[in-house]
Amino acid sequence: MNDPYTTHEPVHQSSKRIVLLLFVGVFLGICFVSGSKLMDTFREYKVFRSQVASNESLLAVSKMELKKRERYIEQLENDPELFEHIARQRLQYSKSGEIVFHFKDKTN
Repeated sequence: MNDPYTTHEPVHQSSKRIVLLLFVGVFLGICFVSGSKLMDTFREYKVFRSQVASNESLLAVSKMELKKRERYIEQLENDPELFEHIARQRLQYSKSGEIVFHFKDKTN
């Protein structure tokens, strides 16, 4: 039984070592792929957070503009002199019997 070709113990240990290395390799591969996906997700998260911040500032500016316009509409509804001024200026309205003169600009 001392024949080197009939002993199975070294072959058995080397197969255990191969299986162990295979498992370690697969584990490291899974860790690498998972880490790569995690980094991609984190980069995407940072982009989304940046977009959220940008959209929030745009929303704040839009809310301020809306309040300004609401105040302007309220003034038009409650101030007849302002309403008349705007109608005369932008729509070129006039009272009956009024004569309106239009002058050309000399910007040439």
